[in-house]
Amino acid sequence: MAGKTQRAIKNTGIQAASQIVTWVLSWFLLILLPRYLGDSGFGKLFFAISYGGIFNVLINLGVNTFMIREVAILHPSPEHSPEESARRHAGLQALLSNALTLKLVLAAVVFLLQSALIYCLPYDAVTRQAVLIIGLGTCLGTIAQVLSGAFQGLESMFAPNLATIVEKTIVFGGCALLLGHGFGITSVCWVYTAAVIVNIALQLVLLRRQECFGFAWDRPLLRRIFVGGLPFLVWTIFGEIYIRIDVLMLSLMTSDAVVGWYGAATRLYGTFLFIPNILSTAIFPVMMRMGGGDTADQATFSCASERLMNLLLFVAIPISAGVIVIADPLVRLLYGGGMFQHAAPNLQILGFSILLVCVDMVLGTVLIAHGKEKAWAGMAIAAAAFNPLLNLWAIPLTTRLCGNGGIGASVATALTEALMMGGALWLMPKGIFSRRNLIVGMKGMALGVAMVLLLRAWGEQNLVLLIGAGAVFYLPLALLLGVLPRADLAHLWHAVSRR
Repeated sequence: MAGKTQRAIKNTGIQAASQIVTWVLSWFLLILLPRYLGDSGFGKLFFAISYGGIFNVLINLGVNTFMIREVAILHPSPEHSPEESARRHAGLQALLSNALTLKLVLAAVVFLLQSALIYCLPYDAVTRQAVLIIGLGTCLGTIAQVLSGAFQGLESMFAPNLATIVEKTIVFGGCALLLGHGFGITSVCWVYTAAVIVNIALQLVLLRRQECFGFAWDRPLLRRIFVGGLPFLVWTIFGEIYIRIDVLMLSLMTSDAVVGWYGAATRLYGTFLFIPNILSTAIFPVMMRMGGGDTADQATFSCASERLMNLLLFVAIPISAGVIVIADPLVRLLYGGGMFQHAAPNLQILGFSILLVCVDMVLGTVLIAHGKEKAWAGMAIAAAAFNPLLNLWAIPLTTRLCGNGGIGASVATALTEALMMGGALWLMPKGIFSRRNLIVGMKGMALGVAMVLLLRAWGEQNLVLLIGAGAVFYLPLALLLGVLPRADLAHLWHAVSRR
């Protein structure tokens, strides 16, 4: 198991280095765009991105997740014979060629569909233009996602992370240059799309160096890809609905400014998920391989799942608690004391969601690795029905009471994640997790609540001092109380030292 942990640590290191760079660029962009575009202009941009994301699932077809699992299974290893390795390479090349062709065809069809539909909805000309340009980028972006999934399945994370860094650099540099010279939202949208095209080109070149593939149309294989991706498609479609529908509903029920406040909060919220995203991306293919093994591997799989849950709880709880504390001074620092201060309560509520999302990431990974993707997809359907219904009630209510419908959308997001967590725990096979995970969670939550109460009582508004005080309070006490069990720490240290 140490070898698997070492590979995961290597990919985690690559992912972490990339995430630090992209995280910094994302933060600069989050400061730049709202300040230059204003709350209304940023609201239009955020709506265009969310609108494109909803249609993204029609191109996805569940293929991205299916590709990660299939590539991870087909990936040749040194212990395979030359004949077996050649067979696996041929299977990989056929899989990549057909998946890429399928994505290109779907991207063209979906782009025409979403472009036609936007003209049937009550939006102004600038919003429609932004949707068309961003829509082109999001449709092409699904090709980058399937290439990235292939690299992830091969446990080779350098190339997709390099492509992501290049894309984010182009977006930030291009937006800064154009906005500084007086250009507006349309130019920003073209920068986003151009950056995606560069990402695709770079990943294609690097992936073809590992596996020689092109374009192919093999009907039996395409059918297998389609059928294999269906459970993931259901999850992706309904998952995107409950993630994106709040923005669409806000745009129809409130104003561009409210969408802008909510967009600023959700973008900030997304940056705080960087550590769970790193671990999830690096560990997913390893878990797929372990979960698909024979009965003798299940004890190892259960142990790995338990350790992964403990690690994410140890990391996510202080981040979630910290975001609740620093939301107000952070928004004030980034955007001043103007209208964007309405984003602070949204971010505080979403801060609680960070913990729920991290737990759901682990639970979902375990369920998929155990072959329960169909049942997990059923939970996505339930969430997709629950979230809009809750938004229909919460958005008008918080608009009437607070003048900020984004608060209602934030509450709906948190409650939807709680619903997903409950469903995943109900679906979880016996023996995967244990009382030790519950003890870790309870200890961490107790420390997190104490940290929030202490820092709120302190009342200090200096962001650096708040973050420093939270770290000084949480980390030593967490180690002293064994929030992350000593056996888990010893295992990590052993893998790192061997590496």
